[in-house]
Amino acid sequence: MKYPFRSRVGFTLIELLIVVAIIAILAAIAVPNFLEAQTRSKVSRARADMRTVVTALESYFVDNNRYPLDRNFWQSKVGVNDGDVALTRMTTPIAYLTSVPANVFPNKTDNLNRVSQYRYFGQQWRDLILASRVGDPLYPAATPFLWTLSSSGPNQKSNLGEYLIFGEATFAAKFPTFLPAFQAGPTAIYDPTNGTISEGDVVVAGPGNRTF
Repeated sequence: MKYPFRSRVGFTLIELLIVVAIIAILAAIAVPNFLEAQTRSKVSRARADMRTVVTALESYFVDNNRYPLDRNFWQSKVGVNDGDVALTRMTTPIAYLTSVPANVFPNKTDNLNRVSQYRYFGQQWRDLILASRVGDPLYPAATPFLWTLSSSGPNQKSNLGEYLIFGEATFAAKFPTFLPAFQAGPTAIYDPTNGTISEGDVVVAGPGNRTF
């Protein structure tokens, strides 16, 4: 008895390898785009968080005729609860902030990596530096800013963006040669045109709430 011919249906090894190669190519294209989109989203979140903090800072100023105490006071090193006292004190007894937003880019170079908040630097911190740098043109007393609020950005490393408290012009002119280990200078301010994941801090300076 003769059986009808049955054709074998399947993939050859070459065909499977071609499919795997196509999937690998698509993944190589998609994954970096996904990571960049994720980074862009985090940068947007950081800027939105800082706008919220800035609103609280200005409300605090209206009520107290000064901005909160700043970075000089928050490295208490008392215990595991170290944090940015300047921002935390805006949650109580008056809730200028219902809670302090966590920095989406935790700073790996600041306070033993235990500070997850956005870094706030105010007038006392600036004056402390000025007192130790009398006559140094790098640190002018005249500045349009009384505080800076910064995130370490996608590289999660401080690039001294907080030093914009000494003025944008001074920062641009002087900082390319200041503390190279911190990569201060033009790249100290995050710019997505340099690559979504690049050097630089995300910074807001005020009053005036200038975003860098």
